[in-house]
Amino acid sequence: MKYYLSFFLSIFLLGTLSAQQNDKTIFEELASHDTEEGIVTITQPADIKTQILGHADNMKKFIGSRGYRIQISFFSGNRGRKKAYQQKSKLLEQLPQYMSYIIYAQPYFKVRIGDFFDKTDALKALESVKEFYPNAFIVEDLIDYQKAVEPTGEN
Repeated sequence: MKYYLSFFLSIFLLGTLSAQQNDKTIFEELASHDTEEGIVTITQPADIKTQILGHADNMKKFIGSRGYRIQISFFSGNRGRKKAYQQKSKLLEQLPQYMSYIIYAQPYFKVRIGDFFDKTDALKALESVKEFYPNAFIVEDLIDYQKAVEPTGEN
């Protein structure tokens, strides 16, 4: 069973990589071939293809990568949500260069900013943020890699 799971997981990951490059699913990619290449034949129950494609669609909702954000504040209680959105509006005026997020983790509404791959970049940003929010701190979070600040070594 582990063998089959590993096999289908590796096919799925390869399919995800090739789908990102040319928008084909793994099944379409394996079915197509050049005249100089061999032919791959997949024999499997039909529901496996359905399950893998369904999982791929679900994973598109969770685009992200491990990284860092700066937590500005957190609120709880009856008015916690309202306070968090007020804080976010204030952030848009004070620090427009950073994306702001409200994350709900019961019982708190957490207000965070930025998408940083590297903790060093988050620390640099924290210096400017502390001017407005002296109690701000860095947290590990799932970040939007498309909006993330490039690491300092790759500029």
